[in-house]
Amino acid sequence: IIQLIHSIPVLKLDLLSQYLYSMTVFSKTELQQLLTPFFWQLTKPADKKQLTVSSHFSTDEDFLTQVLKTDVETWLPGVILLKTDRMTMAHSLETRVPYLDHRLVEFIFSLPSSMKLRRFTGKFIQRLAAGSVVPKEIINRRKHGFDVPFEPFYQLAKQVLSPTSVKSRGWFRPEKVQEILSHSDRYRYDKKILALLMLELWARIFLDKKV
Repeated sequence: IIQLIHSIPVLKLDLLSQYLYSMTVFSKTELQQLLTPFFWQLTKPADKKQLTVSSHFSTDEDFLTQVLKTDVETWLPGVILLKTDRMTMAHSLETRVPYLDHRLVEFIFSLPSSMKLRRFTGKFIQRLAAGSVVPKEIINRRKHGFDVPFEPFYQLAKQVLSPTSVKSRGWFRPEKVQEILSHSDRYRYDKKILALLMLELWARIFLDKKV
C-alpha cells in the first residue's frame, strides 16, 4: 500500500485503477509491446480483471479500507494462502495463521485507518501494542518479507529465455524479452523476469512434456 501511495504516476488514476496498477506485473501497453501480434490479438486483455475486482472495490469507505478488504477477499486466498498451503504440504509442514482468526479480523476492520497506517508507518497499532514487550530495534525495523534469492533465477532466465527459445515459442517478441533481461534496473524488473521465466518453465513441463 505504501508503495502504491508513493507511485506518482498512479495517483493520476482513479482508486480502482491505482489498485490494479499496483498489482499488475505487465501493463496493457507493455503486453502489447511484448506479445507477438498474433498472440496480442488472441489474448488481448479485456476488462475482466477490473470487473472482478470492482465488485470488492465499490464502497464509500476510505481507500485503505477498500484496498485491505479487496486483498482479504482476492489476493490473500488466491495467492498468499494458496502458495503457503502448497509449499508447506510439499515439505510435510503444518502452518497456522493466527492473525486470520475471524474475531481479530473483524476487530481490525472496525478500527479507523489511522490506526493501521500513519505517516507511511505500517502496522501502527501492532507496533504500539508491542512497544512495551518487544525491543525498539525490532519495533522500528523495516518490514522484511520472505524474499527469494533473485540472482540464481536471473542466471537461469538468461539461459531459458534465449532469443532462439523465445522465438521458437512464438509468444513474445525476442528483442523485448532481451530488453527486459538486460535492463540496468533489475530490481524494478525482477517480477517481470520471474513471470516470463515461470511461464516458459511451465510450458516446457506441461506443453512440451519436458522435465
